[in-house]
Amino acid sequence: MSGKKNILMIGCGSIGSWTSLCLSRTNFFNLFLQDFDVFEEKNIKGQFVTTDLIGKKKPEALKILCQRFNNYDSITPIVTKFNERSNVAPITLAVTDNIISRKTACMKWLALPSKELFIDARLTNTDLRIYVLTKNTEKEIIDEHLNNMYPDDKTIDDNIVCTISQSTYCGATIGGYITSKVLQYLSGIEPEYATEINLVF
Repeated sequence: MSGKKNILMIGCGSIGSWTSLCLSRTNFFNLFLQDFDVFEEKNIKGQFVTTDLIGKKKPEALKILCQRFNNYDSITPIVTKFNERSNVAPITLAVTDNIISRKTACMKWLALPSKELFIDARLTNTDLRIYVLTKNTEKEIIDEHLNNMYPDDKTIDDNIVCTISQSTYCGATIGGYITSKVLQYLSGIEPEYATEINLVF
């Protein structure tokens, strides 16, 4: 891999915070982190945050943490809520906590002429799931993804949660898997569309 690739990650919570740590440790990327939320004390249980950064906007806090832990400073915080007016990037990771923003991000990514990689990663109370689309993904798989992963517009509830209460090891695990998928793609290896890992030991 030559030069740093730009990655947009939408969501900096249970999945996104740990993914930012894993991606920044490789030092291969310029990360753009988008989230409007702040870290709260309750987030310490399952998210990558330290007590001194409670109350700070998540993207800004993660920029500090990745610098502190990895000596990494290639993070641009975007402290706004992702919506239909937001932009996506050729490499986009959708790790928000609701279905609407994930579907919006996916549809915008599919419309890009220069799209490369889209990852939709989710945690439930028993497993983690990672869905990968690339510029080479067959239309049948894309259609299946759109039909099965996002409810019809009329039935979408903005409160549908994609991340159920979990602990640090769950977030760190899925962050590592997401990073491996990104590195596979950039190394010329086409990642499999779906990965499901059971978290019950």
